[in-house]
Amino acid sequence: MNVTRRLLAVAAAAPVSLMLAAQGKDDEKIQSAQIYCPDDCFVVEVTPSGKVNAGDPLIVLSSPKNDELLNRIQLYSQMIEIYRRQLDDGRRAQQRALQVSILAEYNKELVIEKTIYENAVNEAKTIGVGGTYDVLAPKEIPYLEAQDKRDTQALTVSNFDKETKDITDRLNAVATQISVQTKFLQSFKDNLTIKAPYQGSFKSHCVKGLFYKKGQSLGTI
Repeated sequence: MNVTRRLLAVAAAAPVSLMLAAQGKDDEKIQSAQIYCPDDCFVVEVTPSGKVNAGDPLIVLSSPKNDELLNRIQLYSQMIEIYRRQLDDGRRAQQRALQVSILAEYNKELVIEKTIYENAVNEAKTIGVGGTYDVLAPKEIPYLEAQDKRDTQALTVSNFDKETKDITDRLNAVATQISVQTKFLQSFKDNLTIKAPYQGSFKSHCVKGLFYKKGQSLGTI
């Protein structure tokens, strides 16, 4: 296998923590891949130095920073589920139903007060007193108050529906971001299992259980 083909094989198969180091210009000079720590990590497992096949796991790492972020994302996800319960378990619907029932009662009151006021106006016209304040005011004021109560409650119901939509949209937006971040962090965690990009001789530079800084050499293949 010539040098160019070997380079292409490594570039296609190697994770980001592998960096190719050229050792020569012909087939007799074997290329080696230097394995660097991709983040501040503990070594969980390490394969003993020796011959390995392509795809064999060489080093398993654990990133405290990545694990902390995953745990934090999981906490946020749980909080989202808690907030979403009010939409899914019927609580929000019950609250809306209560507000709508209050609106219905205020509509009935408004109809009654409007009828009383209109009857008073017609009666005043019939007996010739017209729009005399002391005659109509006792009927008009309750009518206007009922109208104000109905309008205020109608606004309450409208705002309640808008608030429900705002809550739903915010929860969905956060849930989407949580999903994206979880996939990214989980992908990073999966890549902390470093595998051999090709068949060769692996030499470990690390020890199981020890902590290594980002960029430190963990081994060669």
